[in-house]
Amino acid sequence: MHHTFRSSFVILLLTTAAAACSRTDTPAVSQTASTSVSTSPSASPGTSTPASAGPDLPLNLCTVMPVDVVSHALQSQIGKSVSIATPHVGGMCDYKDVDKGVPGVEVLIDFTRFRSAADATTSYQNVKKQAAGMGLALADVPGVGDEAYGSTDSEESYGVKTHHELYMGQVNVHAQGMASGAIRPAAVELAKLTVSRLPGAAQ
Repeated sequence: MHHTFRSSFVILLLTTAAAACSRTDTPAVSQTASTSVSTSPSASPGTSTPASAGPDLPLNLCTVMPVDVVSHALQSQIGKSVSIATPHVGGMCDYKDVDKGVPGVEVLIDFTRFRSAADATTSYQNVKKQAAGMGLALADVPGVGDEAYGSTDSEESYGVKTHHELYMGQVNVHAQGMASGAIRPAAVELAKLTVSRLPGAAQ
């Protein structure tokens, strides 16, 4: 995981851990952080067809957001692409443009499904409060989920945090050599796409 994402994920992990008792009960996922390249897209880029996993199964963001869909969104917004998707325990997925060395482009997507929309909203509000307490400049992002805000964790990254129905999560984008303001459209577009593809969520 690229160091520019650490502060955002520390906030998210602290909050979701505190609210773990509110999550939907699901069996643990035994996913290793194995690298894979998408060779057979499960949907056309930009479509909003949800993954086949239902609400009773753990959320796998690498399935919800295949690498080709993520790459297409990046290309359309900032002219960048990714080719590698790596799943992590808990469903989080990160995407890179290289297998070894420091990635020039990296995307991290992490969403959690809660037992109720109220729990997801509370978790989101706690994350936002903690982010503000860390001194991050937050800006509301309209048109993403039920509510969303964006923040800049470094000069070359931008993150969008959102909640929608039973879900709460975030999308972070890092691109070397690009200002965070220029990266923002890609993060917003990926957040919109992720929300539209969440299993069981209203479109």
